[in-house]
Amino acid sequence: MHEVAQLTPIAGYGATDASAVGNTDRAADILHFIAERDPLAEDAYEALMRHYARAGRVVDALQIYARYVRTLEVQLGLEPSANLRTLADKLRADRSVPASD
Repeated sequence: MHEVAQLTPIAGYGATDASAVGNTDRAADILHFIAERDPLAEDAYEALMRHYARAGRVVDALQIYARYVRTLEVQLGLEPSANLRTLADKLRADRSVPASD
């Protein structure tokens, strides 16, 4: 897990850079990579949710949320943060992505 903690910020920058130049598929690939390597990295799941919602793929965003909820419950017996739950609620309600907090 230590290697993942060091990798996550670097990969996150790669996702941001890829998205900034319009390579949204690459950005999603990087975010998925982070989530697979560190299944408790809530920031990666939030970024994926926002990414998919901005692309009009709200169903995919909510599937990512559901996967994180299951993982967090099974591994730690916890719920996602209030911020992530609020984002999921907004996506369910309006089917659009709110501005990043």
